[in-house]
Amino acid sequence: MKSKIRKSNYFKKIKLLILCFGAFSLIFAFASANPPYTSSFPPTKGGEWIKYFSKPGNVEILFPVKYETNFQETTDGKVTTVTANNGDTKYLLIWTILKDKAPTDYEASKAAMTKFKDSYKGNIKEEDKFKHKKSVGVKAIILIPDKNITLNYKVIIVNKIMYQVAVFSPTASINKKDLGKFIKSFKITD
Repeated sequence: MKSKIRKSNYFKKIKLLILCFGAFSLIFAFASANPPYTSSFPPTKGGEWIKYFSKPGNVEILFPVKYETNFQETTDGKVTTVTANNGDTKYLLIWTILKDKAPTDYEASKAAMTKFKDSYKGNIKEEDKFKHKKSVGVKAIILIPDKNITLNYKVIIVNKIMYQVAVFSPTASINKKDLGKFIKSFKITD
């Protein structure tokens, strides 16, 4: 009997996670429909990157250009979206404080990544696991062929916070140096 209750609760948490990714897709669709953000700040000297840090989100990351932050409360939790456009490349960090505790295992992250991939009709080129303490996340390279976009994507759930990091690049002109620096700069600071 206890096993059925545990399975039922686990599937409820997976369903919540999938709903969060539906909210992410909606937020990204809205953000990509807007014209590119132009920073009013002076250009940085010698390619200096701009650090984003959030104590409530326990997260930090470096952006190659000025970023824009958006906050929204949804039925699933409190969603903070941080975006920056650098030419044709879009840099994205989304962290969500979930209302309910979500599973932090690989299967939950994989389900979230699959939902995200399917929402863009993408194909997985590469996929791997990564860890933060006891949590296991997914990192993937997803090809979106009808838009000629390559998406580098990471997702992980730590405690009650789901983190998503993504870079949307034109497949023909990926700046691997900037892409690598952005992805590697992502840190969970708890």
